[in-house]
Amino acid sequence: MKKPAGETEMGICLYSGESPLCRMLAESGVPADPRWYTLIFTLRGLEHDPTLTLRQKSEIQNLVVRVLKLRDYSEARLLEVISQKEQIVSSPYREKLTALVRESAAMVKEFGELLGRRTGDVQGLEVAALDAVSSGLPAEEVAQTLRRHFRALVDTLQQDAQELQRLATTDPLTGLKNRRAFDAALEERRAAFAERSEGTALLMLDIDHFKDVNDTYGHPIGDKLLKAMAERIVQTVAKSGVADAGTARYGGEEFAVILPGLGRERGAAVAEEVRKAVERFSFVVRTSEGEVLKKNLRVSVSIGVGATRPEFLTAFASRLVDAADTALLAAKSAGRNLVVVAPD
Repeated sequence: MKKPAGETEMGICLYSGESPLCRMLAESGVPADPRWYTLIFTLRGLEHDPTLTLRQKSEIQNLVVRVLKLRDYSEARLLEVISQKEQIVSSPYREKLTALVRESAAMVKEFGELLGRRTGDVQGLEVAALDAVSSGLPAEEVAQTLRRHFRALVDTLQQDAQELQRLATTDPLTGLKNRRAFDAALEERRAAFAERSEGTALLMLDIDHFKDVNDTYGHPIGDKLLKAMAERIVQTVAKSGVADAGTARYGGEEFAVILPGLGRERGAAVAEEVRKAVERFSFVVRTSEGEVLKKNLRVSVSIGVGATRPEFLTAFASRLVDAADTALLAAKSAGRNLVVVAPD
């Protein structure tokens, strides 16, 4: 006797043998294995998980499509899909952790250097104090000498504090704002939006086919390209006449530009200026010895534009980033080297 669609040796499909999803799984050849049914139901459920970004949901959806299209339901494929699901779900946390580790390593190194220098300064102060006291000079002159050395040490410590603050908010490779500073800048824009209804446009930019550059020429060249792109973005935004724009390295080859006081149309115009500036940019690839590997390497960027809307008063930062990020995904899906604006 033929089993109804969705029924397996282990029992009836979770929702019902007559549900469209159960019929689809049966017709796609999903085996009578509750692990596959559970996994696919879980993947479909994640597409509606409010804690995931639109990028993650899109990747989950693509994973489901690939599973059903390939019809490979082997044990190895099951474990592979489970692993891919975990990577997609945990990707934002892993990216943040990687960025924090890199930032922390740079800060620890710099702090160690500062500490070493200041240890020498303190030792120098001790020597100066001993020399002054044993010099036989009048007490007032000794006090003036000590005060002068103390002031010099305090000044250098204040400079160190400013440098550490810079390190804590700056991407060490490009010199742009890091994610910590980007989040703080968005919080300032949230306050301006709530108090004065002052809008903000946000550009999310991604270097197209950046992995190909890394794979072909190596990560040192990729790093140089990232630095060059950061300079190009900052220069172009400055020429557009936008004041107090905050540009950040959002992660990997992705950048973000905060445009205070701008709406969708003006934000899109600035984005188009950036896109064209990058498209015109010619990059020369050289070895560490200066040998030219390639002249006139050209790259492009895909840009998504989001702008504040009244409903963004709730979860301001995440909604604005989601809007721009969704538009960025649309730009990449439509062929790259494009500007796409999130709808109202």
